[in-house]
Amino acid sequence: MNRLSNADRVSVLAGLVEGNSLRSIARMTGLSVNTVMKFVADFGPVCEAYHDENVRGIQAKRVQADEIWAFCYFFNDTAATEIYTLIVVGSVRCV
Repeated sequence: MNRLSNADRVSVLAGLVEGNSLRSIARMTGLSVNTVMKFVADFGPVCEAYHDENVRGIQAKRVQADEIWAFCYFFNDTAATEIYTLIVVGSVRCV
């Protein structure tokens, strides 16, 4: 089994921290998308364990949560009005 070099691991993590997509990270690093996804899946539990062990006793006075927006099936502008009444499509917003 091939192992990622430390430089590749750092590059993948830096891309994730910057908010890049998995495909863009694959293009930037020259790695396969599958390799990037497998690394993220392997590294997730490590991050979770570190967070659970080291992040304790945080007292927050204010919490800021940004909204998440996506579209389901197609954009609102391209949907026929009849379709809205049949199924849930268009903008999806989690606030």
